[in-house]
Amino acid sequence: MTSTPPAQPASSPTRSTAALAGARVMVVGGSSGIGLAVAGAARDAGAEVIVASRRPERAAAELDGIRSVAIDVTDEASVARAFADLDRLDHLVCTAANSFPPGLFRGPTEEVRNLMESKFWGQYRCARTAAPLLSDQGSITFTSGIRSRRPLMGSGAFTVVNMAVEGMARALAIELGPIRVNAIAPGTVVTPVHDVLDPEVRERRLAGAARQSTVGRVGQAHEVAEIYLTCMTNAFLSGAVIDIDGGGMLA
Repeated sequence: MTSTPPAQPASSPTRSTAALAGARVMVVGGSSGIGLAVAGAARDAGAEVIVASRRPERAAAELDGIRSVAIDVTDEASVARAFADLDRLDHLVCTAANSFPPGLFRGPTEEVRNLMESKFWGQYRCARTAAPLLSDQGSITFTSGIRSRRPLMGSGAFTVVNMAVEGMARALAIELGPIRVNAIAPGTVVTPVHDVLDPEVRERRLAGAARQSTVGRVGQAHEVAEIYLTCMTNAFLSGAVIDIDGGGMLA
């Protein structure tokens, strides 16, 4: 008969807490949604957190105990300024993206170009700038999305851009090793990005996404944030694309 080990008391540090205590983490795109949840979770785990976003005042108002800097990931000079005061960095997390085109051919070419500029080239610029600051134990975590491998009508631009992000993660895991590089591919998650939609359209889209999962609901930002912490703290994880989509790849 095997015995069950006693549960840890609530105050005991988790592995992630212990691994991140004192680490310096930069979250790009951390003023709302998944990025804000990652910044809060890393702060609670004892990390020194820097949030870089287009609205640094929002991040500073949302989270006590973090440093907030301005960044426009589409502007190389802005990216350079955001990192200029850092002498070292332990972990970089990129969640920023602008523009939400309706598809590859259904909207203006410029909307597709803007998505590639922010979500692929933006993450590329941040990673390239951060790499010299990272130690051999450091990590970079990109953000792609479920549409990379499960496109829907109207999601073609995201399919192309997300696949590019995932390819970049695998390539840089080899090029930058032993620095670890991974990508996280979330499914539909409730974030402020949906607030720009008409409320009826928003609810219809979220309900449709819930049906396209095996768990019967959409995700929450704090659930996805846990996976980013895993990417930062698991020293044997590199070159991976991790799906967190409520079974959306299967449904």
